[in-house]
Amino acid sequence: NRSCSKYGSDLRRSYIMETLQRLHNRGSISTGYDVGNSAAFDYSRSEYFHWTPSSDGNRRTWTYSAWIKRGRLGRNNYLWNHGTGDYNQYDRTLLKFNSDDALYFGGGSAYLLKTNGKFLDCNGWYHIVLACDTTDSTASNRLKLYINGVLEDDFLTDTAPDQNFDFAVNRAQKQTYFYNSTDNSDPHDGNAAEVIMIDGQQLGPESFGEFNSDGVWVPIDVSGLTFGTNGIYMDFRAGGTDIGFDYSGNSNNLTGVQMGSQDQSEDSPTNSFCTLDYNSGYLQGTATGFTGGNLLRQGSGSSGNNGSAAIGTVGINPFGGGIWYFEVETNSTANGSSSDVGYGWAAQSIVNSSSHANNDFYSDNSIRYATQTAHSGGDIQSVLLTCGTTPTIKFYRNNGLVHTATHGSNWTARDEYYFPYVWVKGTSHEGIMNFGNDIQEGAVSSPNTDPSGFGGFEFDTKSGYALCSKNIGEFT
Repeated sequence: NRSCSKYGSDLRRSYIMETLQRLHNRGSISTGYDVGNSAAFDYSRSEYFHWTPSSDGNRRTWTYSAWIKRGRLGRNNYLWNHGTGDYNQYDRTLLKFNSDDALYFGGGSAYLLKTNGKFLDCNGWYHIVLACDTTDSTASNRLKLYINGVLEDDFLTDTAPDQNFDFAVNRAQKQTYFYNSTDNSDPHDGNAAEVIMIDGQQLGPESFGEFNSDGVWVPIDVSGLTFGTNGIYMDFRAGGTDIGFDYSGNSNNLTGVQMGSQDQSEDSPTNSFCTLDYNSGYLQGTATGFTGGNLLRQGSGSSGNNGSAAIGTVGINPFGGGIWYFEVETNSTANGSSSDVGYGWAAQSIVNSSSHANNDFYSDNSIRYATQTAHSGGDIQSVLLTCGTTPTIKFYRNNGLVHTATHGSNWTARDEYYFPYVWVKGTSHEGIMNFGNDIQEGAVSSPNTDPSGFGGFEFDTKSGYALCSKNIGEFT
């Protein structure tokens, strides 16, 4: 969410001037409001929330607002599915990222809105507001979609609902979030924060966010809003079975399916953590084998240098500042005769090059430590990068030092960005990343935070910091 574009990497047109004009009109503002938690979703587990109102609310006038961080691309990804029928928007209303990575709104087999823009950013957070008032006599005012504070006006399909049309939103039927409950399919993968449904008001994005002094669209405190009878507010500050607690004051608590404390994440719109970059799957292998909101990388291939590689979404210059720490869990046992998981830091040069073979990794002055010695499933590998004039990288296994790479002796760093890197060979092997925002597969029992108090790691970070936006803003 540091970009001035609405869609991240899909720059269909420039929104920089529009953002600057809005800043000029609004002035320089920064509330300092922090979102503490999000819910993390792993599509392979079909995790979601649902509840059923006891009576109908306002089905004509309502507003949905949520901050969304995407995981997998190129698949149907439901944000919500309300109602139990499948005939039209009256029986079933939905909002989803379609398989073409555009945003679709409608119901049944008909869609009222389809964006031209593609949502391809798996690093930043998108703020989505869909505001409805079918009682409005002006057709163009009945549905309004906002992306990161900006009114969307570039649609492949843009059809106004009939005046006084009743959607399935706020109906006394099952209201499902992050899952297609009609067809039992298409769960969300990634994160969600500040999920709100307003019953009875059509609100603009200024009720949920603002541009700060740097021109970034950021959340604001929403606790003073009037949510309406069937309104909900999930901020995921509670863990366990209470993760779906409704903070609107209505006690419209949602039931979590496969959701619990392990799905509560510190990754948020105000402190975004590193994940694996889904778009970097081309490094080696393909952009498949990602789960857990892009924190788990599954291998491919079975011999030689075949495998699946990926980099993180955060780059660090080793000659810059800071000490940076992350962990990798291996899921399977190796006898030491061959490597199955490798981890380290990849130089920007190999990311930008057209050759991504395994051997090129070393010739590019990247650094990787492969698990060529015997290890057991569940072993935790730690990587500590100390930046400065003579950067060093230390590799640990289960908190024991196994290798040190020092610039100028056994590693020659370049003056460019380096990205966390994992390489996994064989479909039975997995590299489970923990940048401080661990997932179920690598959940830690007694979390250790970094020196800033961020993240949850298996081991002490050895003065290393989590790769999150607050730390990066502070130390680089």
